[in-house]
Amino acid sequence: MIFLYRLCALCFLAMAMAGCGPKFHLSESFMTEERPAGSAYVVAEDLARTLAAVYPPGHTAIFLSQTGAPHDELGPALEAALRVRGFTLATEAGGPGLIVTYVLDRFNDKAWFVKLAVSDGFTETRVYQPSEGGLEAQAAARTGEMRHE
Repeated sequence: MIFLYRLCALCFLAMAMAGCGPKFHLSESFMTEERPAGSAYVVAEDLARTLAAVYPPGHTAIFLSQTGAPHDELGPALEAALRVRGFTLATEAGGPGLIVTYVLDRFNDKAWFVKLAVSDGFTETRVYQPSEGGLEAQAAARTGEMRHE
């Protein structure tokens, strides 16, 4: 029963964060320096899976806005995961395709969040909890409409 209450609380948190998460410009991504080991790869796979469910990989070009910070493991991991799924990665913003940004940050001592934003208005916010493998997704909230499934 406690698990059900926690899951409901995390779902509510994810829905609330979808509308009131940190504000950032579409050209900026952010990744906190403090995070569980291996978390960037788990999150990158989740985000790549989400983008592949919404946009056709073989027909979508993406410009991935990365932080460029030395501690940013999510950007390179997400780029690799997108390439594996068949997305074309653009080298410059402003060309054909979508601009994708991300924020990975701590929400509190027991939860992390990632916000994925796409230049056409699609966003997804996910809540994660630390686990043995880094981070484990608990709940998600989306805005914008699905492009394909």
